[in-house]
Amino acid sequence: FASEHFNVINFEILSDILDSGEAVPRNSLIITFDDGYADNYTIAFRLLKKYGLSATVFVSTSFIESGKPFWFDEVAYRINRTRSNLLRLCDHQWSVNDDNRGKVCAELLRVLRNVTNTERLCMLKELEDQSKVAISPEDFELIRPLTTEAVKTMSQEGIEIGSHTVTHPYLSNLTDDEAVFELLESKKIIEDWTKKDVKGIAYPGGSYERRIMKIARDCGYRFGIAYDHGAR
Repeated sequence: FASEHFNVINFEILSDILDSGEAVPRNSLIITFDDGYADNYTIAFRLLKKYGLSATVFVSTSFIESGKPFWFDEVAYRINRTRSNLLRLCDHQWSVNDDNRGKVCAELLRVLRNVTNTERLCMLKELEDQSKVAISPEDFELIRPLTTEAVKTMSQEGIEIGSHTVTHPYLSNLTDDEAVFELLESKKIIEDWTKKDVKGIAYPGGSYERRIMKIARDCGYRFGIAYDHGAR
């Protein structure tokens, strides 16, 4: 079990340790979950309580209680179900058939990561129009977002809630004003839900740069979290 080998903390605890001037205990570990899927509450929260562990759940606030899938899950859903043989999205196009849907989805997500936020939103709208796929909530039952009640319950019982922005954009592709909105608004919303200070922002898709880090600090965040693929 994690508690037998690690000192499991969260970013709120880490902040208190740093403020005290004490050294961070050896083998300290923070368990994190990104996005805000419902299974963070229905599965992970139950296990964390069972073993007496804390964790930090980073949520994208606009999806909580919305009943809508995360936009990247919707992309995969539409590509896998569209009967359209050709998708023209802004300056990009893909031929789609039953043999290449996974490849098309991966390529589209890669493109969406590297365009401006305006272009990303435009391409998502064009995909919605051209795919002609109706969203069925039942198909997203296993990957539905959290509810605000679940967020509040976890917070009250020791799970830290952090920000994962409002709409889960790639922050490096945003203008300063867009980034301020995503970072500041999500922080305000979560603090209204939990009545606790939000210490950390998990950068969606690991997308950040010095400009974004400065904006995050200016918005009141103490920690910025990203991921690095592979072993070190």
